[in-house]
Amino acid sequence: MFIDSREGLDQDIITTDLCIAGAGAAGLAIALELIDAPIRVLLLERGGITGGDRDDGIYRVVAGSPPRLTVDPECVRYVGGSTNHWLGNCRPLDEEDFARRDWISDSGWPIRRDELALFYERAQALCGLGAMRHYDVEACRPHFKHPPLEVRPGVLVNRVLQTCPEPRLAALHRQRLHDADNVRIVGGARVTRLETNASGDTVTRLHAVTSGRRPIPVKARAFVLAAGGIENPRLLLCSASPAHPAGLGNRHDLVGRFFMEHAYVDVPIGSWGEGRDLHFYTGRQQVESALIWGQLTLSEDFMRAERVPGLTLWFQPHQWLTPAVVSASRLKSMLLGQAWPAAPVRDLLRVLGRPREIGRAAWQRRGRRRGSARSGGGHALRIQMEQAPRPWNRISLASGRDRSGQPRAELALRLTDDEPQHSRSVRMAGELIGLDGPRLAATVQTMLGAGQVGFFSHHMGTTRMREDPREGVVDADGRVHGVSNLFVAGSSVFPTGGTAGPTLTIVALALRLAQHLRQRHL
Repeated sequence: MFIDSREGLDQDIITTDLCIAGAGAAGLAIALELIDAPIRVLLLERGGITGGDRDDGIYRVVAGSPPRLTVDPECVRYVGGSTNHWLGNCRPLDEEDFARRDWISDSGWPIRRDELALFYERAQALCGLGAMRHYDVEACRPHFKHPPLEVRPGVLVNRVLQTCPEPRLAALHRQRLHDADNVRIVGGARVTRLETNASGDTVTRLHAVTSGRRPIPVKARAFVLAAGGIENPRLLLCSASPAHPAGLGNRHDLVGRFFMEHAYVDVPIGSWGEGRDLHFYTGRQQVESALIWGQLTLSEDFMRAERVPGLTLWFQPHQWLTPAVVSASRLKSMLLGQAWPAAPVRDLLRVLGRPREIGRAAWQRRGRRRGSARSGGGHALRIQMEQAPRPWNRISLASGRDRSGQPRAELALRLTDDEPQHSRSVRMAGELIGLDGPRLAATVQTMLGAGQVGFFSHHMGTTRMREDPREGVVDADGRVHGVSNLFVAGSSVFPTGGTAGPTLTIVALALRLAQHLRQRHL
């Protein structure tokens, strides 16, 4: 059931079994898993049911020295969260991402990769993806029309990604959510803080407000924060009380620390791709039930021998994602009834002002669909870097407040801490595929130092998962240390980020948490 808070709620105090703050990938996965369970589930979504206000966008990191946090007015909030704005590319984390790496301080998860195997399978189904075997290059190889590059496996390995046919999870499961008798999703409900009992070990009430500032108090037996890697710690910090003077769950000053992003640089490589079939990396192929493409990553042996974080490489036509092309894509989605852009007039003016750019991009995309190795404009090598968890990279409360009167989040982030290791990896990987490795590494180093980077809005690590409360905010089940009925879902619990996009793992962990909540007999 969907409810717009602006149309009024039939209770002064809402009472439920489970209250989830955030209706993005994590919150929706928990609710979907608990449909038909003897548990009343309430999801509170800050944005609307099918759209949001332009000024109420999603936090993102923008380039600069240092990078900073801003609100993206073009990615509005509504039910579905960031899945309304992503490309649907999925890959599970690698086994080594969960392991303790002695050359990366504060690495290691309290759970193993194989403990998520079942939940990865179920996450695949929830996201409408193919079988898990389609992440195996060798299993897919007999079906390849466009094979990957042959590389020395001791340094680089080819990885397969799958793309969701319908990346908007709320749209994919709207009917099930609408028909569920035990699930209510309230749009336009901004969570402001959590209230505990006097001893601080149990959350007794969640406080939210409508866009008209009407209070929405919620009593529940259990609460889940599933509002994202920035909003989760912000809400914990905003929930300070005499029992938790530094913020809820922040007894050891860890809430908001260890922020991680997937930063990337695009380095033009000119005509290097001419004569090579790069469609495995630049396009999509249908392999049985899966729509797949590929990336190159550092091998586990190389990372361990060279003591470096992860690195991912792939190729793109150089002119592809310019601002005008992105605007054209948003307008296309609007015409297809998929999503309404925040500033359609501005997008239209941008498209009309650069018709040649749009035509060139269309020609390149046509070439990729046909599998052409020569789609014009040259190629860029996209280099995505794993960021090691550092306690000084953090989210904290800013002095300024938003239009709801809530403290904004602010970011402290240094990208240059892992620069020497990434430069070494880039040099060796570049040489392996036939590029000028030293020049490539120097270019990347210069771009990092100048803040000429992009970010994927993968906000991770700010409520990290550790069994020892002196090292993390939540335990292996996602429960906030010292609080009996408060849980956190999403990439904020990741101790390390790896190089895979986080969404599939977010969904898998959410399904695991839902099973845990069901077994608690809420």
